[in-house]
Amino acid sequence: MDNISINNIYRANLSGGIIGWLTTSSKRALESVCRTANSRGEEVVFVIHDTMNVFRWILYLLILCITLLLWCPAPGYLVITRRISVGDSNVLPPSTKADSAMPGEASLSQTGSARASANVRICPKCGGSNELLASFCGSCGARLG
Repeated sequence: MDNISINNIYRANLSGGIIGWLTTSSKRALESVCRTANSRGEEVVFVIHDTMNVFRWILYLLILCITLLLWCPAPGYLVITRRISVGDSNVLPPSTKADSAMPGEASLSQTGSARASANVRICPKCGGSNELLASFCGSCGARLG
C-alpha cells in the first residue's frame, strides 16, 4: 500500500476559428494546467495531444459554420499528473525545499506549520529533507535527532 500512485487527467482547452487563431496560445493553456496541478501537490507525468473522432470533427465544423468562422472549440491537450509522494525526497514540491523558495514564496523554514504537516525530518547540519523514519541524513550522513 506504500506505493499507491494517484493519477489525475486535466484537459488544456484550445479555441479555433478567427478568435482562437488570434487569442489562443497552447503554451499558456499548458502552463495554466501545470500551475493548477502543482498547486494541488501534483507533478506532470505526461502530455498527450487530444485527438478528434468523426463526431467531434463534424460538430466542430458545424459550430464553425454557425459562428461564421469566428470561433469553435479545438482539440487541446490531455495532461496526466501524479500526486507528489511526501516520503520521496526527489519529488518534494518546491515550496517544501528550503533552498528553492522563490522570492515572495514561503519556504519550509519560514512556515513551521508546513514543517509539521509535511512528515519530513530536517537535517540540523545541512537543512536537507529526510523521511520521517530516517535515522541519518541522505545528503550529508549526519545523525538525525
